[in-house]
Formats: sequence, structure tokens, C-alpha cells
Amino acid sequence: MLPTGMKTAYPFLGTLCLLITGCISVAIHGDDQQVKGGFYQIEPKVTQDRIEERGTENVKLWEHSYAKERAYYLNPKTESEKSYPRVCLSFSGGGIRSAAYSIGVMKGLHALAGKDGAPFLHQIDIMSGASGGAYALTWYYVNQLEPNPVNRDDLFALPAQQYLRDNADFIAPFTIGAAAVGDAALIPLNLFANGVFGWHWNTSFLATSAYELAIQKSFHGGRNTTFPKLNALIQEKRLPFFVIGTTARIDDDRFHHAALLSKSIYEFTPLGFGSDGLGHSRPHDDFPVTVSEAVEISGAAWDASQSLSGTSQKVAGSALNQDTGRYVTNKQVDRSWLKQLGYWAAPFPLYFFNRAYTMDLYGERLYLSDGGHSENLAAFPLVRRICENIILVDAEYDPNYTFEAYFKLKEALGRELSVSTKLDPQPAHLNLNGTVDDIDAAIEKQRTLDNVNDSDWIEPITKQYFSRRQPVMSGMISTIPLAFPSGVIRKDLKLTYIKLALDEEEFRNVTGPVKEALTTKYGKEVVTYVDSVLTNDCDLRPRLWGRIKKCAFPHYPTKYQNYAESQFEAYVKLGECIVLNHLDYDATRQSVTVRATPRNRCSAS
Repeated sequence: MLPTGMKTAYPFLGTLCLLITGCISVAIHGDDQQVKGGFYQIEPKVTQDRIEERGTENVKLWEHSYAKERAYYLNPKTESEKSYPRVCLSFSGGGIRSAAYSIGVMKGLHALAGKDGAPFLHQIDIMSGASGGAYALTWYYVNQLEPNPVNRDDLFALPAQQYLRDNADFIAPFTIGAAAVGDAALIPLNLFANGVFGWHWNTSFLATSAYELAIQKSFHGGRNTTFPKLNALIQEKRLPFFVIGTTARIDDDRFHHAALLSKSIYEFTPLGFGSDGLGHSRPHDDFPVTVSEAVEISGAAWDASQSLSGTSQKVAGSALNQDTGRYVTNKQVDRSWLKQLGYWAAPFPLYFFNRAYTMDLYGERLYLSDGGHSENLAAFPLVRRICENIILVDAEYDPNYTFEAYFKLKEALGRELSVSTKLDPQPAHLNLNGTVDDIDAAIEKQRTLDNVNDSDWIEPITKQYFSRRQPVMSGMISTIPLAFPSGVIRKDLKLTYIKLALDEEEFRNVTGPVKEALTTKYGKEVVTYVDSVLTNDCDLRPRLWGRIKKCAFPHYPTKYQNYAESQFEAYVKLGECIVLNHLDYDATRQSVTVRATPRNRCSAS
């Protein structure tokens, strides 16, 4: 016999646990509710007979989803070539670290002379970004708006750059801590709105609002703008088209469509929003979020449904009301008022079986989170747009240089588009044992049960395949078939891979002419900051970190999102100098090419 108190407690706890399941973005639904949309399907192997059919699908995808973008591209081609974008630039996730490095890369590309001597940055057709890369991406556009617009060329001059440094103390721990405590106090609201009723409300709005305001202050000059305004700016000033990548949490089905990037990458562009799995917006659809809200979503790294493993952990994590992703209205559905009433009035557990509750093409609400939860390099949208030359900036946290985001992209491209992705070998004088593409297999070969939770053994392996002194590599994505009435064209896409990398040994115990040469190569800002890192006397924010936290550069952990001025400045300068040291303009391809020998001079001349 159970004690009387336990007889009362068990039903209460059981009901509470069931209600908590409604707080997470995972629904129960039937086998007939698969994700719809999209042209690409999983294929273990593409035969010769399939190439023409796939080429037709590729052209159909372009005409269906991307044809309206053609007028925005700055490097127009002949109609017979369908005006695919010629040069594209992607910025990876990685918080403020990635933002600073990406802005530095933009600064270097702006200093690099392109066609007719104009800044090469002006030749970019599309820029894409996820998470921290989206901070940098939108910084370039939003600061050209009223009030006090900054000319695109002046963005890289001292006043605009000094504003970034002054506001590099991005997200103070006290602010986030206070918001987290406030959202914890709203747990009862979460349990009621999303547990008792499956309304998919954004109940952790204090943290997301604080995050959004920090983005506006540090990167948008205090502006809160809309996508139509950016669209007008782009057309007026002939700026690159852009793509902000987020991740849609799609309820899974028996075919596991939610695992496909073409389904789960949810894009925001000047023209619209959506994904293959959840549909693309129509011309009359209003944007469900502002620009800063989209960037906040793109950088919503902490999310129980994505950050935790296992159903129990996901449910418990979401119940704590600390998720930074957001629910948005699904613009694809148009239910009658009666069905709307059924959605809002159905209590637990009836809403589990309400079609409007599911998060897929036919759900009433969608859940979006960090773009890095699906593809952290923000390159997949550029490949799907068949961009001929893709400059990929990888600034994710990767202290052991395992290239995790690259291998995830490579595997997805092979699985979904049946293409091969490879990076070229680095120069022979570096005496490496192979290429970056060999790293993953080499690590797995050495992994055992004893070292699976340790990473110290990985760095010596990666050093055999990647030199930090050669952080820029060329590569190729091949081959994408395009079927036109005149025949099938096979298109290869050229990669220029810019990795956030630096060899500390190059700076250790150097003086005199060697130190001067390093200053010429990387700039005073980088050399000064690296020196302070080597002595563990670097400037960090909050200042207390400088006493208790170990210095690190360039792979300072993403969880720390407030930087000192000198720290931010060093990342920007590193990105600028890596571009100017390692890239040249190729007039034939009207894109960049990797220098055989680094310039070793942080200058465009």
C-alpha cells in the first residue's frame, strides 16, 4: 500500500510530466503527415541515366525558387547561361568571434582591387550568413540606412570601425543572467500556454529580447529595420543579394525528411522567406520578423530541441523556458475561423492530434533557431543557387582544426545533391601527409573508447594535414548537371576556403627584424594581442575574466560573447590580412585566386 501523500503526488507528477511534453517543439502525428516540398531526394548513387533527369530538376529548382533573384546579381551573363550568380561570399556561425573575423575579410576584399580597379567586394552577387556571420552580414547593409547612413566604402574607415570596437562588449553576463532568471520565473506561463494548451508561444521572450537589442546596438547602430527597407536599399545602391540562414525544427516522419538541409534550412532574403520543407513565401506574404529578429534567430545557439541529445533531456530543457529560438506564424496555411478556434481551444492531450499543432508545412506555427544547427558555414544556399565561385569564411570554434562544419557540409552535399566536394592540397613545401579531406578519416582511425571524451590527441593529427600558416585553400564542388533544351551542361563550382587560423609558434619568442616582419604580415593589432595571449595577460571582458580565464586566440570559445576593444580589433585585422596575404584577383574568372606564395604583407599593393 502506498502512503496517502504518495497516492496524491504520483498523479500530480505524472500529469506535470505529460504537460511538459507540450513545451518542446516535438509533436506526435501520423505517418501520412510527411514533410512536403522540394526536388532533391536521398539517392545512394546517381547513375548515368539519372543525370539528365537530375539536370532538369536542378533547372526547375532554379526557375521555381530563385529566378526572381536574377535581377539583383551584379555580374550578369547571357540569357543562354541563365544568369547564375558568378561570385558569392558566405560567413559561418561563431558569435562575435565570427562577426569580427568576417568583417575583417570584407575589409580585405574591399581593399583588393577587382574589375577596373574597383573594390572586389563590389563584385559579390550574393552574401550569406548564419549566426555570428549574420551579425556581420547585416552590419554591412543596415548601417547604410537612415538615420545617419554610412556609405558602403566608409564602413571600413575609422569612424565606423571604431563604433564596432566601442560596442564589442556585446552581451554582458549580467544582462543574460538577469534575462535567464526572468524567463525562469515565466515557467508557469510556459506550462500553461504550451503545456495545458499547445499554443507554441514564445515564453522565453526576455532573453531573446535582450539578445536582439544587443545585436541592434553593437552591429545595427541602434536601428530596428525591416526586410522591405533593405530590399529597397539593395536595389537603389546595387548591393549584393543576401541570405540569412536559420534552422526550422521540422517534426520528423518515417522518411526522416527533417534531416535534409534543403528542408530544414529556413532562409530570409530581401524577396521572401522559407524552405523546401515548409514552403516558400508568396509575394503578398508579410515577413513574420524584423531584420534584427531574424538575426537573433539565426544566432539562437542555445535551444533544448537542438542543443541536447535524447528526448528526455530535450523535454526537460524546454520546460525550463530558456530557449532562444522563436515560434513564427506559418504563412502557408489559411485555416477557417472554426479550425483556428479548434487549434486555440484544444487542451492537453487533444492538441497532440490536432493537425494545426504539428510543425511542418501544414502546421499553424513554425519553430526557428540557430542557422548553425543545420549548416554552420551558410554555404548550402549558395550551392543550391549554383554560384560559380564561392568564397567560404569558416570562423566557427575549432581549436583543434578538425573542420567539423566542412565535413558536415560535404556529407550533406553528397547526400542531397550527389556532388563531390574537395579542397586542394596545400603547398608541397609544408610537407603535409595529405589534405584537409583526410582529417576526418585520420581522426576516426585513432578514436577509441579510452579517448572518446578527450581531445588533446586530435591536434597532432590535424597538423599533419593542415598548416595554420596557409589558412586559405582552393577547392571544387563537382559536378552539377543542368538540362536545357540545347543539351546538358555540367557545372563545377570553384571554392575559396578562408579558415580562421593562426600558428602561435610563429609568434613565440621573436624579437627584432622577425617581429617587424610579423607586424608587416599581420598588422600591429594582431601581433600585440597575440603577445598578450602568449603571456596570458590579454584584455578580456568582463575584466574579471582577465584574471581567471585563460587567454586564447584565434579560437576563443563561442560561449563568451563580450570582447575587449583590442580583442575585437585583432580579429578584424587578422581577417583583413589573411585576405591580402593569400588572395589575388583573377580577371579571367572575375573572382579571386589563392596565391602560390603568400604576400607576407598586409597590403593590397
